[in-house]
Amino acid sequence: MQLSPTPANGVAPTSDPDVVATEIPPAARAVPLLVEGSNAAPNPTTPAMNGDSPPGQQDCVTHPCGLPVFGLVAFSTLSAALEEMGNDTDRASSMELLAGQEGGAAADFAVLGEDFRAYFVLKGGVRVLGYPVSRSFVMLGYEVQLFQKRMLVRVPNQGVAQINLAAGSLFPYGSVNFSVLPHVDDALLAAAPKTTDPDYSARVPLFVQSHVPDKAFGMPVGFLGEYRRAEPVSARDDDLVAGLETWGLPTSEPTLDPNNAGFVYQRFQHGVMMYDETTGLVGGMPLGDYIKAIITARNLPDDLAQSAAESPLYAQYSPSSPGGLARPWELPGTDLSLAFER
Repeated sequence: MQLSPTPANGVAPTSDPDVVATEIPPAARAVPLLVEGSNAAPNPTTPAMNGDSPPGQQDCVTHPCGLPVFGLVAFSTLSAALEEMGNDTDRASSMELLAGQEGGAAADFAVLGEDFRAYFVLKGGVRVLGYPVSRSFVMLGYEVQLFQKRMLVRVPNQGVAQINLAAGSLFPYGSVNFSVLPHVDDALLAAAPKTTDPDYSARVPLFVQSHVPDKAFGMPVGFLGEYRRAEPVSARDDDLVAGLETWGLPTSEPTLDPNNAGFVYQRFQHGVMMYDETTGLVGGMPLGDYIKAIITARNLPDDLAQSAAESPLYAQYSPSSPGGLARPWELPGTDLSLAFER
């Protein structure tokens, strides 16, 4: 097992969409990382999330490796997070969830661990992450927890971070319940600011503002406004810095759903925004729910089941098997025992 921190000025440029070069400016007090798979070794021999090759034969040149994470936050306690941010009424619903775990999905699972709880409140709680939809479990050697919209990871001795759910190998899919989502746009990624650029911190807000609109296809989609709604890590940070940590960089342009002209989507590293013209609402799609459905093969839409059939996550959950895994050689260093049992 190996944890590879990025250089002090961010992530090295790469063609892998999972580890696209991004960095939160220093004021955000966050460090992007790459968590590599179990028994990791330097590329290209690191075990990959790939079910096509026998154990030990996976190739990280062609198959993304490990869990990419972004936005490390070092608050270890809920009280420390609230002291930094101030205790205001916007967190009321999230605090009620932590106190009572009442209602809907919240009654099934709890936000586990003081540091996860601190991050949950700090990053917008239910509105941004959704309700927890799993217990904490180990994936590729790291403790994680799934929420309806996001996945958190605990990096020992460093802090809590988000995994880039929508940036590449974990959720590359473009058809979900017959909604047509945008794929990662390689040309857009190529145009994104590089962490090696001397003016990186200045270019990122301009890039976001140029590609994340509030109006698209003649509709008030409000994507930039939603991006800006992320809560700053501290009073020293602006809303675009906070949005970068919460959403990451845009990895597609806004796209219109060809099956429903009232739906508009935009993909980011951490999630997919959706605008519904019928209701006028904008928010994140439940990618965490979909990943859980892939892992458990429960409540899985037919089109997503077909797209994810070759994923090492697909139908892996087997509570009666050792480690809760149907095919453990595809997910080394992973334990799903009771991960989804209430």
